[in-house]
Amino acid sequence: QGYEAAHVRHPLSEDEEMVYALLKKSPLSIDAITEQSKLPTPRVSVVLSLLELKGLITLSGPYALVTR
Repeated sequence: QGYEAAHVRHPLSEDEEMVYALLKKSPLSIDAITEQSKLPTPRVSVVLSLLELKGLITLSGPYALVTR
């Protein structure tokens, strides 16, 4: 697991690590995350929800933002 996973209670999955790394660069919309990650939109939605539940990101309107 990567650096980020060591600082949360639950380790991040490969998909969570990838999406989190994208969001650390800048806030992105779900469409942009889907395009850049090559993950299907439903999977991106699940990953964003999990990252939000883990307290790593915040969903604000159409954008996801890293909070930690």
